[in-house]
Amino acid sequence: MQVNAKELYLEASRVNFEDYILHTHGNKKDVIVECIRQAISKFNSGKNKKARIDALKNYFQSRDISLIDGTPIKIMEPPDIESQCGQLQKPVFVFNDNGEASWAEKGLTQYGPYTKRTFDRNDPSICVICAQQDKGRVEQFVRKLLKGISRSKYFSNGLEGKFTLGTSHIDVFTTTNDSVDAYKNAIEAAIRQKADDGGRWDLALVQVRQSFKKLNVNENPYYWGKSLFFLHQIPVQDFTIELLEQSDYSLGYSLNNMALACYAKMGGIPWLLKSSPTLSHELVIGIGSANIGQKRGFENQRIMGITTVFSGDGSYIVSNTSKAVVPEAYCEALTSVLDETIGKIQKRMNWQKGDTIRLVFHAQVKKFSKDEIAAVQAVIEKYREYQVEYTFLKISENHSLHMFDSTSAGERKGRLAPQRGKTFKLSKHEILVYLIGQRELRNDTDGHPRGLILDVHKASTFTDIKYLSAQVHSFASHSWRSYFPNPLPVTISYSDLIARNLGWLNQIPGWSDSVMIGKIGHSQWFL
Repeated sequence: MQVNAKELYLEASRVNFEDYILHTHGNKKDVIVECIRQAISKFNSGKNKKARIDALKNYFQSRDISLIDGTPIKIMEPPDIESQCGQLQKPVFVFNDNGEASWAEKGLTQYGPYTKRTFDRNDPSICVICAQQDKGRVEQFVRKLLKGISRSKYFSNGLEGKFTLGTSHIDVFTTTNDSVDAYKNAIEAAIRQKADDGGRWDLALVQVRQSFKKLNVNENPYYWGKSLFFLHQIPVQDFTIELLEQSDYSLGYSLNNMALACYAKMGGIPWLLKSSPTLSHELVIGIGSANIGQKRGFENQRIMGITTVFSGDGSYIVSNTSKAVVPEAYCEALTSVLDETIGKIQKRMNWQKGDTIRLVFHAQVKKFSKDEIAAVQAVIEKYREYQVEYTFLKISENHSLHMFDSTSAGERKGRLAPQRGKTFKLSKHEILVYLIGQRELRNDTDGHPRGLILDVHKASTFTDIKYLSAQVHSFASHSWRSYFPNPLPVTISYSDLIARNLGWLNQIPGWSDSVMIGKIGHSQWFL
């Protein structure tokens, strides 16, 4: 195929941009890209963003502007809405022996994880898969993960000490190269060894490379490793060889988050949310999606995930019924998952005839379709012995509203940014809420945080927008991937992760989602 070069252009993507800078500036690429990132962040800072809005306002105020019929347009000064704003309380976390803390890090250190006394994988057996030429450095890395870094502020005790796991039993299996076959051989050797011993691996640590991200799924050891270990109900934590280049100071923060995810993947519960008891049995259901595509220029496949179910205290109730399907099969899958989930939970939680059941659906969608609502209503019809109420809550990041807080104008970072938990009610069914605030910004180049708009669908039978916004705010602090608050609640972020992972894994030959029916489906395997 021949094309006139004048008709070609470089697609505006981050990958292409960085490749172009590498081509034109060679080893100066990283410095230049970082300078550009900082310039963009500065452009998006609260101070500059407000200045541009004010400039546009002043421009229109200085001119007489009228509609076609002559009606004059007046742009007024923005009102002070401080008295109309709300401030959500910080969530409180529950740890071992019902210890409570508003800071997860402090609570873990002081009380230990929620499942400290009931965790069944103490003295865990862990296999490590790594490249033969990197074995020495990987062993040092794994020791730091398990035992800690002595001078680290938050990770001096490591995974074993922080989560009271006892002493891990480690075996290392090496790959001769970076091919899928080499990884398969090492993984199969690990699985065979443990099978011969009559035991099981509690966790697999798999070393990969950043360059694997550019590989197709069928050629990618990252996805093959996951599929093979998942097939044998073994949770996986991967890490890139490039991570080993970090200083101990930075590595301590990275390993702190990694250890948190490892504990959850092995079935542990680091903490739960303290919730005020209600008169209802409440289930919060997350609906996520991911775009799965092998090559640029080809249409990506959108995968819908009906994936996470939480109780009001943040307990992760059901995941092995999770599905990732194409949009055409979505409503049927939603009905199936919801029906199966309610059926399991009503028995587990001993629901009684006449009890009130509340279903809260979180989704990032343009709007809830009639088919989605009909699917939920069809399931509810099967449970007439209960008083069932439900909410369809649309969670939107894409909007044009910005809130500026003059009390933070003098701060070094996040100038004019509101505090986390700040809310502004837009209507009876809409509210603006900030899950990331001024204090959560790590650098002065992080820009201005964007709030979320929560919108209760008119078909909902439970419509308490303040209650629902407080719940979303708490769930944004409940991720076991990191100790930092998330810009989205875990109902959405977890659902997106599961949809993305299952979407890619379904492209591996021989993979079946039925693998998730086993024990691994009840863990946070996707973190």
